[in-house]
Amino acid sequence: MFASGLAKATIAKRCRYARHFFEVAKRRGIIAHNPFGHIKAVVTGDPSRRVFVPGDVVAKVMDAIPDPQWKLLLALARWGGLRIPSEALALTWGDVDFAGKRFIVRASKTAHHKDGGIRIVPMFPELADLFQRVFDEAEEGTVHVITRYRHASVNLRTQLLKYIARAKVKPWPKLWQNLRASRATELADLYPSHVCAAWLGHTEKIADTFYRTVTDSHFMRATEAPTPGSIRNPAQNPAQQAPEMTRTIQRQENEESCKSSICGDLRDTAESGEHLSKPSLGVTGLEPVTLRV
Repeated sequence: MFASGLAKATIAKRCRYARHFFEVAKRRGIIAHNPFGHIKAVVTGDPSRRVFVPGDVVAKVMDAIPDPQWKLLLALARWGGLRIPSEALALTWGDVDFAGKRFIVRASKTAHHKDGGIRIVPMFPELADLFQRVFDEAEEGTVHVITRYRHASVNLRTQLLKYIARAKVKPWPKLWQNLRASRATELADLYPSHVCAAWLGHTEKIADTFYRTVTDSHFMRATEAPTPGSIRNPAQNPAQQAPEMTRTIQRQENEESCKSSICGDLRDTAESGEHLSKPSLGVTGLEPVTLRV
């Protein structure tokens, strides 16, 4: 499989499928030995194909899309973090709570989990107007939010590439997956990891392995402002201390100049034969006067 140019993640996935397939055959007594039983196919992501897609880039693509449902479909991937097409096509108007500004997502991929693959996602500001427009244009009695593009013959990836070309935007790898991954990265900067995992329908470990990435904005924030509560930048100390050191040196020089001036006056006085008068002690001396008994 390596010779065919497949990615390591793809090879690992296929090995997992093969191991599971033969393990089932072994349990049913069809074969005596699982030839893939010794292979440890670890689930890994491919960082080389993980790209952060900025919101303004997606906005340009949305401007090139004439259909409101397609706009919502793209927005649900980028700002809702939904899996496309399964989770978006499963949305019904009964799942959308306009008053509570949230909607229910049903994930067939995680339906075997304890929560049944059901999660509640906020109706982010980027989604609210699009939801409302599609709702206003929907016919009475419509069940699903996305009524078009539901046929198996519809290739959403191919259509998205056409819209990207129309918007004169460079395509990014893993078109739909990286939209979801970009949202995961954004939310991780704003909310606790367990909240992000609940909204996006994956574990924190999966998010770190497959979705979250380091963006240019992380570097900009790290270099523009110090961490709250951190120590002062040592590089600033010499500049801050320089004025104080200058004042100290000037004060010392003034003191030395003053001392030299006084000594010079005394020396000139001695050389001219003059003397300094001392106060007279008087006849009583230093002791206080006492009366005789």
